[in-house]
Formats: sequence, structure tokens, C-alpha cells
Amino acid sequence: MTKDQCCVLKHLMAGETGNAGKSNNFEKAGETGDFEKIGELGDGEFLDALIAKELVRVLDWAGEDSTGDVGKFIRSRLDALQSGVALECDKIYARLEKEAEKEDFERGDASLFLMNEFQKALKKSDFRLFTLDLHSDAYYLLVAHKDAEKDFKKLGKREELFWDIAPWGKRRKRQILYVINCECGEMSAWQLDANEPSPRDEVCEVCGRVLFDAEGNAMQPLEKEFI
Repeated sequence: MTKDQCCVLKHLMAGETGNAGKSNNFEKAGETGDFEKIGELGDGEFLDALIAKELVRVLDWAGEDSTGDVGKFIRSRLDALQSGVALECDKIYARLEKEAEKEDFERGDASLFLMNEFQKALKKSDFRLFTLDLHSDAYYLLVAHKDAEKDFKKLGKREELFWDIAPWGKRRKRQILYVINCECGEMSAWQLDANEPSPRDEVCEVCGRVLFDAEGNAMQPLEKEFI
């Protein structure tokens, strides 16, 4: 493992079985062993390993695969880290259901709501919800002691940056770049916060073709990128 990988692993496993640097029954390519025996891996491969061991959770921007997944992950990590924190996940999901109906949530709203609520629930504890920013359309969730932020900030200053980890809510707002190349050849672009609705009632300034209808549906081929 590289020094950066060791740093990430140390904070994700601090307190587990009394050893922050080891994990039993780690599987890679059919082999069983702990993290110290897996040899050298690229950062992407190492991240895949962390996901496989459920040390990192991938949350699609559109929402959970199954209701309760995020809560189960955070609670399991808090237990593994011997945090002593008891989350009332049922209450958070009850609030989600109520707010989703009241505010007429769109795709992506539930993911943001859950991360905000779980971070609020952890505020009085020594633990935080972190996210790894890979500039993708998914959230990579981690749980660690709040003091891990100091080391994660150092990783974020690397010239070849991969482990861009920060507490949820402290990072600048994620934005989405919407790009449509109209049939007439004119390119139109919109850069909006991820929690904002997609463009609405937009037409090409050159030919007048409808690009987005009143409900935010793209009427021309759309390219969308998280930035």
C-alpha cells in the first residue's frame, strides 16, 4: 500500500479489533489475507477493495438502491469504530418520507437530504460523515473520527490528487454542467447546483428550437457532467 492508502485505511479502521492497519479475511482475486498482504494496488483498485469490504459506500446521486442502505452503512461503521454513537435511523427515514411528500422531491433530492440529516445527527459526536470526490455522478461515503479531517486535507493537496476527502457539508456545492448541441450547431450550456432542478423552458438562441420543456425534460441530446 502507498502512504496515502495507509492513511485512509488507518482512519477508516481506527478502533477495529484494536488494530487500525489490519483487516481480516480481505479478499482480492480469490485470495484471502489482510490488507498488508495484498501488495501494491492503484488508487482505483484500492478504492474498489474498500468498497468490497464495506468501508466505503457508493450512493447513486438519484437515491439509494434499497431504502435504508445509507443508514445501515453509517450505523455499521460507527459500531465497528467503537464510537458509542447510537443513530435513530428510523426517525431520519420518517422525516425523509414526510419531506419528500411535502416538498415534492425530485430525483437526487433524497440523497442530499439523507447525507445532511445524518451529518446533523453526528454533530454532537466525535465522528463525521465524509465524502470522497471523484467528480462522478455518485457519492462515495466514509465514516471516520472528526480528527481525520486534518490528514485528509493533506491528501487533498497532492499534485496527483485522488483521495479528495472532506466532511459532508464543508465541501463547495457540487454542480452539474448541462450541455446541449442543438441541431442547428449552436451549443448551449447551464451550470447549476446539484440540488437545483434542471433547466426549464429553454430554447436555442439561434434557431428557437426547444431545448428543455416546462418540466425540465431535455428535448435535444443532452450531456450532463458533475463538476
